Amino acid sequence: MEEMDAFRQIKDWAKLTETGDRAELTFLPDDSELWGKLDARRDTCTGKNCPSFNPCFVTGMHQRAQEADLIIVNHHLFFADLALKQDDFGGILPEYSAVVFDEAHEMEDVASDYFGRQISNFRFEELARDADQTLRLLHLGTPSLLRKRKESGNAAVAFSNCFRRATGGSRS
Repeated sequence: MEEMDAFRQIKDWAKLTETGDRAELTFLPDDSELWGKLDARRDTCTGKNCPSFNPCFVTGMHQRAQEADLIIVNHHLFFADLALKQDDFGGILPEYSAVVFDEAHEMEDVASDYFGRQISNFRFEELARDADQTLRLLHLGTPSLLRKRKESGNAAVAFSNCFRRATGGSRS
């Protein structure tokens, strides 16, 4: 019920706001899952094919940025833009010839979030589950392929155990 109430408030706010900036939603907690269901994401955005393309706050932001001589963004947005351009998706920011970073003490961590890779037991297990499900759905579970999939799971466990022994850590 709380989420439905917040959704109604967001709908009302969307009619009044000029920017669509999440920071304006003071009633919505930072850890609210609702915003993640509503905001524009590259994996759900259909760009010009979207019926809301012209009134979209993201479209408006792009148009204003294209016309600006100076754009000020935080390093999160800067690296998100680089990541999108790397994936040939396009980008958030227009072309630029110079960049100045202020408050860059967190920049390495943010860059690592966008361009680094993490591995964990959970990610290996998730990959194995996805592979098993795909093999079942596509009816590709030949004995040889299933054996290879099982071997890869065993290798992942052995790989993780090497680190656990070396660091004395627990499973992560």
